[in-house]
Amino acid sequence: MLCPNCTRYSWQSTAGTCAHCSAATPNYYQKLCTQCSTDLDECEICRTNMGTKGSCSGSTGTPSNWVLKKNMKDNGGKASLNVGDELEITLDESRAKEYWTGRTHDSSFIAETHRGDFTQGQNYSTGYRTLKFKALAKGTTTLEIEEWQMRWEYSHWGGSSGYVKDSKTGTTYKLTITVK
Repeated sequence: MLCPNCTRYSWQSTAGTCAHCSAATPNYYQKLCTQCSTDLDECEICRTNMGTKGSCSGSTGTPSNWVLKKNMKDNGGKASLNVGDELEITLDESRAKEYWTGRTHDSSFIAETHRGDFTQGQNYSTGYRTLKFKALAKGTTTLEIEEWQMRWEYSHWGGSSGYVKDSKTGTTYKLTITVK
């Protein structure tokens, strides 16, 4: 069994060993073999409680309160969440561009809970920002996060700057979200 966070791993051909029974696993990412994962009700990779045996409070047979992580390479993709799950999206930014959540998605299904600060990368002008969303109700919506770019304006009074949406060069991060 794999939790929603671990279903996105790319698999290696190097074999591993189960931490519980010492049986062989198909790859070194897996900490548990399939049988031990089912018996212990834990994810094969991260060993998170899956909640399928009613071991977590309020369990309905499906895991809840998971954090699904996405990044720039997932643009245009899909995400599946349960009610109560969190979606964490990390986007590459610079000091000249920022991403802002568009208001085109249906906020009755998901809501933005945290807009992280710009975290500087290895050089001064590049970095990333992490946005968090919570699944509120069942349904499907498309989340759009728009790139806004810094623009400088000069006049005889001096210069000023501000962020504007540039439809020619700006990108839009889209993710279709289904809440079950």
